[in-house]
Formats: sequence, structure tokens, C-alpha cells
Amino acid sequence: MTSQRAAKEMFKREISAVFVRWWEESDLDEVEMAEAAMDVIDKFAESSVEFDAEFNIGENEEGDNVGLEDDQEY
Repeated sequence: MTSQRAAKEMFKREISAVFVRWWEESDLDEVEMAEAAMDVIDKFAESSVEFDAEFNIGENEEGDNVGLEDDQEY
């Protein structure tokens, strides 16, 4: 499994766990939870994240990305 796919599955499990916990412990029903989640996703998707790298991305030498290989499995 690629690291991106593994991260996606981990994210899905985490979100599912939050939904189950809120479903069990709150007065919210599935529709209310879905509406709230869609609000959050809409706000997140509309925002942009700016970041300034502390290094020049084009100047990385091979080996600088140890542990960040795309095909790494967990």
C-alpha cells in the first residue's frame, strides 16, 4: 500500500471513529452530523494554505527525503 493510500485509509478510520463516538454520546442524529461535516468540509475546501519552505524545493539532493518515499508501506 502506498503511503498516500495508507494515510487516506488512516484518515477515514479516524473520521469514522469520531462519527461513531458523537453518534453514541450526543443527541445528534445522522443527518445533523452529516450537515455539520459538510459545513466543515466546505469551509476547509474554500480556504487556502500558504506556506514558505525553509529550503528551495528545486535544490533538494537525492537522499534528502529519506522516509518520504511514495511506495513505502506501513
